[in-house]
Amino acid sequence: MTKRNEISWLKDIYQSIEKIEGHPQYQYGRKGYDPDEYFRGWIYLHVERICEAATHLCNDHNYDKKPTELPWRKIMGTRIILAHCYWNIEEDIIWNVVAQHLPILKTKIKEWLFLE
Repeated sequence: MTKRNEISWLKDIYQSIEKIEGHPQYQYGRKGYDPDEYFRGWIYLHVERICEAATHLCNDHNYDKKPTELPWRKIMGTRIILAHCYWNIEEDIIWNVVAQHLPILKTKIKEWLFLE
């Protein structure tokens, strides 16, 4: 298997955020999230992908050692919760990630990818 490069991981994060924001239920915020099991699953999948890409950025490209306000260790820890503790997911935490942290991460990724 070919080792993926830094840009590929950054694009994965950006695309996953775009997929979450592009889901029809996203426009309703938490009111669209809580009752819709399929939307929650969509978010879990893409947040997990974001976290996996963050893990590779930290392990392979030392992003956790770069001066940035992003909480890389918490991002990586979120993947572990989603992948291994799915029966005990705290919806408030996941929605907070989506509503509060993903916009910040998206802005930073756009800067790094020179998309602005």
